This record gives sequence, C-alpha cells and structure tokens, in this order.
Amino acid sequence: MSNGNSANKTNNESPDMLIDVFGAKTFFKVYQCLGIGKMKFSFVDKENPKDKAIDIYLDADIFSCDLIEQIKNGELRQKGNIERQRAKNANEKYCKAIWNSPAGISAEQKVRQFEIQPGNATEFVFRATEEKKQITVGCDYRSLRLMAERWSYLKADYDDLMRRKYSLANMQNEYRKNGNGSQQAPAQQEQPKATQTVANAVTSTPPASAVAPTTPQAKPIGFGMGSTQTQQAPVQKQEEQPKAQQTPAPQGNKQEFKMKITTPIADMANGKKALKAITADNVEYPCIFPAELCKHNAFSEFEKRCSRAGNVIKVRGVIGKNGDTDVIFVSEAM
Repeated sequence: MSNGNSANKTNNESPDMLIDVFGAKTFFKVYQCLGIGKMKFSFVDKENPKDKAIDIYLDADIFSCDLIEQIKNGELRQKGNIERQRAKNANEKYCKAIWNSPAGISAEQKVRQFEIQPGNATEFVFRATEEKKQITVGCDYRSLRLMAERWSYLKADYDDLMRRKYSLANMQNEYRKNGNGSQQAPAQQEQPKATQTVANAVTSTPPASAVAPTTPQAKPIGFGMGSTQTQQAPVQKQEEQPKAQQTPAPQGNKQEFKMKITTPIADMANGKKALKAITADNVEYPCIFPAELCKHNAFSEFEKRCSRAGNVIKVRGVIGKNGDTDVIFVSEAM
C-alpha cells in the first residue's frame, strides 16, 4: 500500500485531487469540490474499476470540522485504540466503525456511505458501501495526517468563501433581494416609535430610538411558511408602512416529495425545525417545517422518522429561495 503521497502527480491526474491511498486490490482518492461545498471520496476496485466504483460526496463542513479535526487532535487514533482493545477483550475478529459519513443517495436511488474502523494489517480501514456493493481500503495514520496537512492549505480559501457567504452584508442583501426587506425612505425616520418598531422587525440593526419592549415585533420571514404578524402597532398611519413589513408565504404550487434523509431533523429559531433530504431526482434540499406544523400532536410521530439518515419521508410543500439556496417550505408532513 502506498503512503498516500500524491506529490508527484502524472499529467492525467486531476489538479483537484487532495490525496490517494492504495491497497493491494483497491484504492480511494479524495478530491475538492468546494464549488458545491463538497469533498469527493472515490473508491475503486482495481480488478473491476467500471462496475465496482463508489463515489461519495461529503459536506466540506463535516470534512473540515469533524473528520479532519479528529485526525489532527489525535481523537480518531485514540478511538481506534479503544475500539481495538474492546474487540480484543470481547474476542471479536473485527472492530466496529469509529467514524461514519452521513448517508447519501446515488442517481439510481442507492444509499452510499463510508466508515472508518480500526484494522488488523493496517491501522485503519476505509469501508465504502452502496447497497450490496462494498469496497475496503487499508490506510495508515501517516496518510490521514498528510490529508489533514494538505487540507490546511485549501482551508484558507474555503474559509474565505464561507466568510463571504455568511457575512452580515451578504445576508442582508439576499434578504432584501427576495422581497423580505426594504429600502428605508427618509420620511420613515419621522414615524412614531411604535411604527418604527414593527418596521425594524425585518432589519438586522434597529436604531436605539425604535426599541419598544411592550410592543410585540412581527415574525421575520427567514424560512417559515404561513407565519403572520403577531400584532399591528396602534398608530394612525399603520397602513402606510412599507410592504416589506408583511410576511408573505412562498409562492408556487404545492408539490408532494418522496425523499431520503441525509441530515436528521434539528431545531431552529422560533419553534421551526429543519432537515436535509434527497428527492427521487437526486437533488438535495433543506426542508423547513414551520412552527405551526411542529406544534401538532401528530408531528411528533413524523419527527421520530426524521431522526435517522437514510429514512424515507413524504412531505408536501413549495420550493422557494432562502438567500441563494433552494429550499422546500413544508406545509404538510405525511
């Protein structure tokens, strides 16, 4: 097995390749696909490369904050030693996995995933699966350290992309571009304080003079579907407030989606919940469940099915935009 060193690349190798690790009959390569926020792990059986190859896309956030961190701080190696000792004490031939990637779905609607477990001949074994297809590649710790080191050079560019994407200025621009914010007219500065409080509910930095603790603010749009303003401020010129103070629902016809979960459901602000799932067309969407839906008693049973990656769910909703990301605003969970 090679040490994973790919410094001397041949002309036909992709410049996006971070590392390659070769075993006797199998190998895997890691490529950057940061344009879509992913890292690609390509597993290949050298004896049957066309029919026995598995490509798995891992979110760059998970790759960087989870896998690479565990390699750099030694946690992955420590977990491997503990599991190896456990298997030895239990008289088990093979160790259990100590790291799993989230499940993904291929174009043929097959679940793909890889795991890392302590090995016997090598310190670690990478095991990729796609339904009944399976590819294993032995890997030493030195190769993983090399992968972490090379990622450290690439991470600066990735961090720069994330800083721009999640900057306050970019978020405000996207918020207003989708009809959720407003350009403040000079005349609005002369509105009564209560009126300004409602107007400023959809902006990120309300002026100190607009704070009115006793007046409930309107719910900002963000993700939710069907949310409405909680209270109109009792002032005479309320009807002259900008349209952005309203909370319109996403436009479009409701569709039914059968999806396979890739990221389990999690809580959001204001009582909403969200998960990521892949449609039958192999497109991954964040799915946003409004607080009104999450409050229903029947939703708790649906939520249990959403707690594991790979489970299949049905929802009805509308595809809309959250910033520059397509999301499904769910109105019914089935």
